[in-house]
Amino acid sequence: VMQIHQVIQTFTKGSGITSATFIGGADTKRQVEKLKKKPQILIGSPGRVLELIKGKKIKMHEVKTIVFDEFDQLVQSDAVQTASDIIKTTLKDRQVVFFSATISHEVQNVAEGLAQEAIVERVEKKALSAVEHMYIVCPLREKLDNLRKIVHMDGVKALAFLNDPFRLDEIAEKLKYRKVKVGVLHAQEKKQEREKTLRQFREGRLDLLLATDIAARGLDIEGLTHVIHLDLPDKVEQYIHRSGRVGRMGKAGTVLSFVTTYQEKKLWQYTRKMGYRAQKKEIVAGKLVEEATVIATKKEKPAGKRR
Repeated sequence: VMQIHQVIQTFTKGSGITSATFIGGADTKRQVEKLKKKPQILIGSPGRVLELIKGKKIKMHEVKTIVFDEFDQLVQSDAVQTASDIIKTTLKDRQVVFFSATISHEVQNVAEGLAQEAIVERVEKKALSAVEHMYIVCPLREKLDNLRKIVHMDGVKALAFLNDPFRLDEIAEKLKYRKVKVGVLHAQEKKQEREKTLRQFREGRLDLLLATDIAARGLDIEGLTHVIHLDLPDKVEQYIHRSGRVGRMGKAGTVLSFVTTYQEKKLWQYTRKMGYRAQKKEIVAGKLVEEATVIATKKEKPAGKRR
């Protein structure tokens, strides 16, 4: 919510258009005070927005457009009824828009059930062509050392994903011991703590962020160079959403996966579904190089007498 709010403030600067945020856990009275200033754009979590609607604090008959971002997550979290209740409070001539990087048949069916005469628009994959997909085959015990080497390369600003949220702090401590400037994004952290970590990362005081899918969903970090799958995700949809944190707005970026030998085929399946080919790499002398270019050479023997 806060991230989208910042972007809207940038786009609307000098226009006279104002926006305000409404999230759960924040003081409701302060949010009601924001509404008294009549902002044209409201950004909020579905639960808090519906709460304010039911309290008759938001005048829904004035709303012309409703946008649901990360709609597939909304469906998975069983918040569809909340979305439906919000839509029902508006007039019939409003527009409803659903955004998601991945849309399954289930999610599309839900969206079509909430909107009249729904139109599906898909962004061409070529828009992501500036992103390179790479991978390193290594045993589990070597992953952290490889991550350290990647982060210490020139100009690297990386976001690394783990599958298990309970390992975040343990991994972070091991990396700190190895002189890596690392921060952690927890889904259960307070808003202020997450904002502090992200601010430090954006300002260059951290070189690496560790996160799970939930904590980093929808993050937009300017200058991010690498997304690293420290753990290969279970589903291709997770791979797509994670990878989408880099190369945003057509910028160049690198998606790097650490996989074991038996996970290599699974990664190939993911990238093929996305229309890409992942390049196999190795770390040599502090650089990522094609595995095929790593050649062991022998010293040449002095030329002997010909027989």
